[in-house]
Amino acid sequence: MAPKFVEGAPYWVDLSATDVSASVEFYSRLFGWEATDTGPDSGHYTWLSHEGDLVAAIGSSFIPEPTPQWMLYFKTEALWDRTKAIEAAGGLVRMPPADVFDQTSIAQFTDPAGAPFAVSQPGTHTGAQKWGEPGSVCWVELHVRQPEPSMSFYQRVFGWGMRMMSDTNYPLLTTDDQSDFFGGLEVDEYTSTPPHWSVYFGVPDCDATAERAVALGGRILSEPHSIPSIGRWTTLADPAGTRFRAFTGHQPA
Repeated sequence: MAPKFVEGAPYWVDLSATDVSASVEFYSRLFGWEATDTGPDSGHYTWLSHEGDLVAAIGSSFIPEPTPQWMLYFKTEALWDRTKAIEAAGGLVRMPPADVFDQTSIAQFTDPAGAPFAVSQPGTHTGAQKWGEPGSVCWVELHVRQPEPSMSFYQRVFGWGMRMMSDTNYPLLTTDDQSDFFGGLEVDEYTSTPPHWSVYFGVPDCDATAERAVALGGRILSEPHSIPSIGRWTTLADPAGTRFRAFTGHQPA
């Protein structure tokens, strides 16, 4: 069954690549994705599916970036209103609202701390058809040096809530209906990495995925390690330097 995404929830990711075909080859072989090139009129935007379900896409880069990155899209039913709210809350417009054929309307922004993100209003394209499972996005995480002004910004724009994970100081992010958490907030005041959204892809075996990434020309940025009762994850980079994470959920004995 396809996931149901509420207003303000993350519901799609894509990668703007300098070499679309090379990136598609890497991720398809790494995650077992099937690729469908939509042709030159769309800049060879390529749909990526896992076992027949759309999970992500890779296309040409429209905004020059020192290093390509996975872009996280949050759902809205009123893109222009959401754009005004983002600007009023201190966000910057990277790409103004635009229609993408009849599929969706999108805009890209930078939050007050500098983390890029996107907002999308569904058309015929209604987001990922698989989420939270192996082969798809399973978690997202905002990396910042300080919680503010980021959390106040997203709470004002999307109405998000936040609660602490049991027995930890790790904040969990929830949508305005508070029904479930969709991601987390990683605070590291000493990091040299600029604020950003990190995307986790679910995999059956985190260690095997890390080894396969290296064999395909990628790099391991942090060795696989475990979080008790949660799972095992690693930070990787594709051959172009794009960071992402692979995660295997904890399997009870």
